[in-house]
Amino acid sequence: MIPVCEDHEYSYEDFCRLRFLCVIGIGITMAMAWVAVFKIGGDLWRGRFELGWAPAILVLFGFVLVLSWLSFRPSAVERAIKIIGFDPSLQNIIVDFKNASYRERFLEENPGISEPVKWIIRA
Repeated sequence: MIPVCEDHEYSYEDFCRLRFLCVIGIGITMAMAWVAVFKIGGDLWRGRFELGWAPAILVLFGFVLVLSWLSFRPSAVERAIKIIGFDPSLQNIIVDFKNASYRERFLEENPGISEPVKWIIRA
C-alpha cells in the first residue's frame, strides 16, 4: 500500500458514484443533443435559425463530456506512479515515480521490501 496525503486520498465509493453519474448524464444529454442537432438542422434548412434551447443543450452536452473526461482520467497518484513491468522471476514489480522525493519517501517507509533498480530488461 502506498501512503498518500489527504489531498490525493479519495474513497472508492465516491469515485464510482461520480463515474456512474457521469455515464447517466452522458446518456441523457446525448439523447437530448441528438434531438437538438436535428432541430438545428431543420431550422437551418428552413433558413430561420433562432437561439433557443437547442444550442444550450449542445453546450450542456459538451460540459458533461468534459466532466466525464475529468472523472475517468487517472488520479494524481495513478499519474505519478507508472508500473514499468516485472523482474524475470515475476516476484517483483518495477515502478517509476515522477516525483523523486516521493520515491525517496517510499524507499524509507518500505526498507525491507523495496530497493532502487538501475537496470531494466526489455523484451
